[in-house]
Amino acid sequence: MKNIDKVPKNLGAHRQAAIALFRALLSQCSLLPIDPGSIHALKNIIRQRFRLARPQRIRLGLAFQSGYTALDILDASVAGSADATKRVLDLLARTPNKLKTTPLSRQVFFKNEREAKKNPAHADPPPEKRFEAVFPREKVEGVRKVPFMVNANGLPFIRWKKPQPKNVSRTIWMKLRTQQRQLDQVQAIAALHWPLADREDEWDGMMKRLGAEYEETRGRWAEAVEGYEKELSDKWRADKKRDRERVERFTKIIWRERELAEKERVERKALKLEKRTESLAERVKSELSEKSALSEWNAV
Repeated sequence: MKNIDKVPKNLGAHRQAAIALFRALLSQCSLLPIDPGSIHALKNIIRQRFRLARPQRIRLGLAFQSGYTALDILDASVAGSADATKRVLDLLARTPNKLKTTPLSRQVFFKNEREAKKNPAHADPPPEKRFEAVFPREKVEGVRKVPFMVNANGLPFIRWKKPQPKNVSRTIWMKLRTQQRQLDQVQAIAALHWPLADREDEWDGMMKRLGAEYEETRGRWAEAVEGYEKELSDKWRADKKRDRERVERFTKIIWRERELAEKERVERKALKLEKRTESLAERVKSELSEKSALSEWNAV
């Protein structure tokens, strides 16, 4: 159970399977009946794709399936299949050029990763800069941009500027991943744990009828599953309660921002009207002074 939350790239079984597939693909590329330039580009594509998939936690089955399918095509091409060779060349022609370039060395790649993590855009903002500490804004420069609420698969959050901060994207992704894990656990209870618990309780009942002795403190298997299901249910309800409270706070912020935006719009309109009135008064005053001067000249 402890290995569930570990990154797959750090698990021995996953690393062995990935490295074996990686080496098999590269070795078969060297035997392809195509020109050396295409072989070099194909090897770079394999290196780039494996590097991009290195931090991946989900869809690993699909990634391995794609890798083994590619290995089958390469095997067929090496064995002399003209159709497989043609397919390899067609896929190579449709691949973006950026994937055909030689990837960075491991030292440079990991150095860039460390530098990227130091980027303030990737870090969580300090408490005084977080959304609920800053909003609603009583005064802004220029025209106020009112934030709006977005629902991402049942997860409410506020969007008010572009590009979206990376810490917000990371939080949304982590929340959605947690929700999916909880849903998978609920489905596992219905599909696996309950039937297994029922069968175990039936077995214990049969053993008792045959004279087997059990500890008095030992409970039923169904009780353990029921407790686990209740724990997940309580956690789910607590999460939904926090989401509702978050929606209420966000709604108050949005309504306050809208009120301030409308107030500022009225003030801008009044100021514009005032300036227009002053400009018109100045123009009328100027015209009257010109007429007065013209009348004096005519009198002379």
